[in-house]
This record gives sequence, structure tokens and C-alpha cells, in this order.
Amino acid sequence: MVDDCPRCGLHFERQPGHFIGGVTMNTVFTFVLGFVVMVSWIVLSWPDLEVAVGLAALLPVGLVFPFVFYPISKTLWTAIDIAMRPLRPGEANLPV
Repeated sequence: MVDDCPRCGLHFERQPGHFIGGVTMNTVFTFVLGFVVMVSWIVLSWPDLEVAVGLAALLPVGLVFPFVFYPISKTLWTAIDIAMRPLRPGEANLPV
């Protein structure tokens, strides 16, 4: 992921430690998706639970999803941060 927005020049890490919000969002979304997949697997395969099928469904969620979703979660966190703490003058090259 690039450090600055190519369109407006906004630095995505607006303050030290800003990335923690993106990591937290990524972790929460990964756990929620893992929970949904696990519950779906249990409901669909009850009463004969096949562990191999459950692991095959959960493994990509735990190993692939966090890497794919991280740029999205970091961008979402930056949007939430801008909504809570608006841009200061000169922080981005936006048209007036």
C-alpha cells in the first residue's frame, strides 16, 4: 500500500500509531468472518461433523483473508478517522 494518496496527497498515517486502527478492524472482520464460516459449517454438516471440511473452509479465512483485507481496512480506518477528526489545512491537496 502506498504511503500517500496519489490523487490528493493525504498521508494515510495521520499520526503515530494510526495503523493500529486498521489492524484492529482487520482482526475484527477476520474473526467475524471466521465465526460465520464456522457456524455455517456446523449448521450445514450437523450431525456428522467432518473436521477436514471445517478446516478446509476456515484455513483460507485465517491465512488469506487478513492479507487481502488489510489495505481495505486501513483505508476504512482512515475514512473513519477523517469523519471523527476532519482534515486540517494543508493536510491534503483538495480543491476548495
